[in-house]
Amino acid sequence: MSDSPRVELRPAMPEQVALMARIIRKAFCPVAQQWGITREKLPNYASFETAAHLRKHMVERRITMFVLYEDDLPVGCGGCSPDQEVPAKGWLNRVAVPPANQGQGRGKLLVRLLEEELRRRGYTRVRLGCLPHLKGFYEALGYEVMGSWHIENWPADLLQMERDLVPTTEVQAVAETEEQEAVCSEEAPSDCCTK
Repeated sequence: MSDSPRVELRPAMPEQVALMARIIRKAFCPVAQQWGITREKLPNYASFETAAHLRKHMVERRITMFVLYEDDLPVGCGGCSPDQEVPAKGWLNRVAVPPANQGQGRGKLLVRLLEEELRRRGYTRVRLGCLPHLKGFYEALGYEVMGSWHIENWPADLLQMERDLVPTTEVQAVAETEEQEAVCSEEAPSDCCTK
């Protein structure tokens, strides 16, 4: 019997929009506090997400939302959508893991599972927009800054980041390598995994 938690990305049901809005608010609230973002300045910023706004956002951008579960408890959410200008590209949207669930690899796992969903839908490249404090997180996952755009009242320009979606077999090979590296770093001295 395994002690590892059972992790699963499930398509969100219509009745889960309020749950996802809560997850998004919790995840982005510290960012709003850090950057001085207020509802008056940016009423549609993620830290002020409402079920009604999320529903509207999903329809307008054709976003399919998902909830990340760990042992049947929701620990994050995110969505994917088509790029309106480049058919081969998909977008990651509202990727959110609340602070209580951060620092345990859940954000990385959520991004990878959403990428797999985009790949399954036939996309060959993925893009996203993020504030500069997340640049390092996404760069560690293979994303590159492709540009930025300014939104009125935002504390900083949003970064547009992209990466190619590698074939599934390559994703599995990367996951196996990362798993082996993790086992080595936990179990033994530095000479454990010499090749």
